[in-house]
Amino acid sequence: MLSLDALPEGSILAHGVRLSRDQVRLAADAGCWFVHNPRSNEGNRVGYAGALSAATRVALGADGWDADMAAEDAALMRLAEQNGDVGVGGRLALGAALAAERFGAEAEPLAPGSLGDLAVRRNGAVRHVVVGGRVVVENGVLATADYESVTAQARAEATRLWSRMATI
Repeated sequence: MLSLDALPEGSILAHGVRLSRDQVRLAADAGCWFVHNPRSNEGNRVGYAGALSAATRVALGADGWDADMAAEDAALMRLAEQNGDVGVGGRLALGAALAAERFGAEAEPLAPGSLGDLAVRRNGAVRHVVVGGRVVVENGVLATADYESVTAQARAEATRLWSRMATI
């Protein structure tokens, strides 16, 4: 893929379960990022991406599973231990570096201008979210828009989309 210029610098590769350490190093040296999705890999029974430990440009992702990154991080630590993969810590933090590179944002999650400044959860439920210094969720309630209105509009658009899809 590299010889065909199919993976330009900054490309994001997901999973990497079947890659060798040499392949991972080669892609990382070319400036590619990897996103490790341990719960998805485990749930789909495709294996553990142990070769990703050969690169430093590895972030943690959720790949369509719920976006509970704390659960993803815990799964990574559990699966890494089961697979004898040392040094996987920090992948959750590297997601901020990936977002900073791709979107020109501040890499430090709590810095002004970062993409997501703060999320507070209690017993797994989101309580408060601050983005760009602005409170968007307060006490579990969307603070920047009317939730019911947004939901109604989303339902109407989904119906319209599915109607269009049926004609394709």
